[in-house]
This record gives sequence, C-alpha cells and structure tokens, in this order.
Amino acid sequence: RELSVRDIQESSDLASALVRSGNTLRAQDLNVILRHFGNLNRLKDLCQLFDWMKQNEKTNFASYSSYIKFIGKGSNSLKALEVYNSIKDESVRTNVSVCNSTLHSLVKAGNHSISLKLFNEMKRAGLLPDVVTYSTLLAGCSKVKDGYVKAMELVREMESRGLAMDTVLYGTIISVCALNNRCEEAQKYFNKMKGEGFSPNSFHYSSLLNAYAYDGNYKKADELIQEMRSAGVNLDKV
Repeated sequence: RELSVRDIQESSDLASALVRSGNTLRAQDLNVILRHFGNLNRLKDLCQLFDWMKQNEKTNFASYSSYIKFIGKGSNSLKALEVYNSIKDESVRTNVSVCNSTLHSLVKAGNHSISLKLFNEMKRAGLLPDVVTYSTLLAGCSKVKDGYVKAMELVREMESRGLAMDTVLYGTIISVCALNNRCEEAQKYFNKMKGEGFSPNSFHYSSLLNAYAYDGNYKKADELIQEMRSAGVNLDKV
C-alpha cells in the first residue's frame, strides 16, 4: 500500500492516480495523503481527495478532523462549519477531535459567539469535551470584550467534569483575566498554577505583568520581574 500512497502523493494528475491506486487503500492510508496535501497547502488536491473519499465511503472521524483543520487554516471557518454540518454519522459529529478542529477554525477566525453556540449544540448531541476543547474556547475568550465572564463559566464547567488544568490552560486564563482588568484573579490563577507544581514560562509572566500594568501596580510588577530573573526566564521574550 505504500507504493499506492506515494503514487497518489506524487502524481501530477490526482484523478488518474485515484482511479489507478485509490481503491487499494483504506481510510487511514488516504488520511496520510490528506494530511500530506494539507501540510503542503495543496488545498485544491486536499478538497479533490476528500470529495473522492466521501464518494467512495473511505472516510472516518480522522478524515473529517484533518480536513476541517486544514480548510479552517486559511480563515475559511464558514467552509469548515459547512463541512461539519454535512456530517451525517452522529458518532463522527460528536467525536471530540472533529469537534475540536471545527471549534478551533471558528475561534481562530474570530467567530467566538458562533463557536460557543456550536459547542452547546455539540454537547447536547453527545460530545464529551476534553482539555483541548476548553483550551480552544478559552483562547477565544481572550479576543472578545467581556470574555472574562464566559471564561469563568468554562473553567467551572471544565472542573465539574473532573478535567485537570495544564500550563496552556493556566496561561490562557491568566491572559483573559489580565485583558479584562482582573488583576487579583490573574494573580490567583498564577499562584494556583505554581502551587500545583507547574513552572511559569514567559507567557505566564508576561500576562501577569500586563495585569499589574493595567492595574497600575508597578511595585508588584517589579517584584515579578525579580522573580523572573531568579527563575532564569528570558526577559526579552516578555
């Protein structure tokens, strides 16, 4: 099957290559080619291959997840949403990887309200969100006015599901707090993160410094800079 994969990847005539080699391949093999085209930004070939896979019933959840991810990369979030809405198989529609790819494309394009509405629809349909789901939506909260309230709702929901925080989530939450002038909350999550054994990086420090700056608390900012120096964090990245 490797020869067939290579034949399709390297062919200048994708349609002929699919006729020649496509039927010998499984969905997982075709997904490799799909990702290959996506990584090379060969969007025309990506779309042609995915359409062929659908017509020949050679898709699985990973096919949709990858395709939506690459389609959404070019800020074509509405096309990604269209693909998601076209999925008939409920097990694929509620697959967390497929949902995350769709939500990410919407958040990246600034369609935060649409992403939250879709998230609720996904949950009602049976989605079990994971840490990546919440991290994606929280990142969207940092880009909208009054995102703090929604961010805190997402954090509480995530905690109620027993999902553990990680450094990425903490960084996003601290940033949301800072952007919404919630200095005490930003410091609370920063300290909580350290208390759980995570080491802050330049993004965490930068976000907390922004919170102190918005609050006009330059004494705290100076103390934090000293802490950064002691921790060996590169100040040039802040």
